[in-house]
This record gives sequence, structure tokens and C-alpha cells, in this order.
Amino acid sequence: MKHFKITFIIFLVVFLTIPNVNFAQSGFSYDTDSIHVVSAADEYVFYWYIELYNDSAVDLDLRWEIIESQIPAQWQIRVVDTDAYHPFGTDSADFILDSAATSLDKLLVHFFPNQTLGDGLVRLKVFNINAPQDSVVFTYTATGTPFQQDTTPTSINPFSVNTENHFLLFPNPASNQLSLIIPADKTGESEVLIYETSGKLLFQKSIHSSLTTIDVISELEKSGLYIIQIRSLRTHELLFEESVNVFR
Repeated sequence: MKHFKITFIIFLVVFLTIPNVNFAQSGFSYDTDSIHVVSAADEYVFYWYIELYNDSAVDLDLRWEIIESQIPAQWQIRVVDTDAYHPFGTDSADFILDSAATSLDKLLVHFFPNQTLGDGLVRLKVFNINAPQDSVVFTYTATGTPFQQDTTPTSINPFSVNTENHFLLFPNPASNQLSLIIPADKTGESEVLIYETSGKLLFQKSIHSSLTTIDVISELEKSGLYIIQIRSLRTHELLFEESVNVFR
């Protein structure tokens, strides 16, 4: 009996000193479980993403489900996973998180405000199909603010903007072409690269002007989520990175 008590106490001490023990192993992790994006309501679409990481040695069969959606009546939403850019009205889909997953694997909710001010909220339940009891809920919120004065040329419809570095990527989604506006001090010694979410390089081109138009369809074989990067040719520094949805 005394031996049993000592063994139990040792086990209890060891158990309590293990930090952040997680017995629910779903096989994937993520950078955050909630995000909020603010944009002018006259933008065509605005969004941000949650990054998914495969922590196992095998491909994971995952599923997302919309469990809550509160958006203004005029708004629309679309979900983008690692496999597809899903049509309006899709409330659940399966997708694969490859065993070679990197931080480029993203789960997005696109908010289409349709010129309407307001706030939107979408919650996605994500789980491993083979272990449905292990799930996580991601919360996406968005605010459509009063319209901003358009200072871009009328021929340009900027759907996706990286304001921090003053890069402009549009349209997103893309079907026939993809345009990049690059700051003058970043041109001449840069290159644009297009990757699959698996990390495979599909396209590479040097940049020599402040407005570069790329024919996406001739370079990409299928619809899906791709990663656009701009790097310095001299130092290989990453100057810009953005995901783009392509449909054919």
C-alpha cells in the first residue's frame, strides 16, 4: 500500500509538470483561431486567412462546416480551402492538408460587401474526418467602413491590396489575367514567382516596370489557390506575398 502511494504521487507530480499537454491529437495546428479584417465597403471583396500546419507524416482528410453566419442581407461569403474556391452557398466541404504542408496552406473566408456598410461574422468548424471528435472553431469577422475616395485609375479594379508595402494585386479571384502594381523603388531588380500551396514553383518572371500584367491561365493548369511572391533578384528578400484564387 505504501509503495502504491509513492508511485501514485510520483505519477501525479510528473503529470502536473508537463506543460500544455494535449491529448486530442487532430494532426494539424494553426496560427490563430480568430481574425478580423476592416475595409471600405466599396471594395469588391476583402478577407484574411488562417494558416494551417500539418503536424503528422501523412495527408490529412479535413472538413470545414459553417456553423454560424451573421452578415448583412446584401453581403455574400465564399470559403477558400487548400483544394478549392467554393461557390456561393457552400456550407461544408472536405479538403486535404498535404503531408508536405507549409505555412502557405490557408483557410479563408471572402466577404463580398456589395457596396453595403456593416459587420459580418462567420464561424467555421474544422476537424479531421477520421477523428471528428477533435475539432476547432475558427472565427472570421469583417467590418465594411464608409467608402474611400478612389485614387487609382478607373481602368484598374483593385480587389486585393497590401497597403503596408504599397503593392497592388488584382483581380482576386482571377480568371484571364493577374496584374501587379509594384512601387517604383522595388522594380528593376525584382522577380515574380507563382507557387502551388504544396510549394511547387510554377512560374517565374523578372519585373522591369511599375505595372506588370501576367497571363495566369496560360501558366496555370487548373483552378485553385496559388501563392504570389515578389523577391529581390539581388538579395532574394521576400518583398510581397499574397494568395490568389484562380478559376478556369
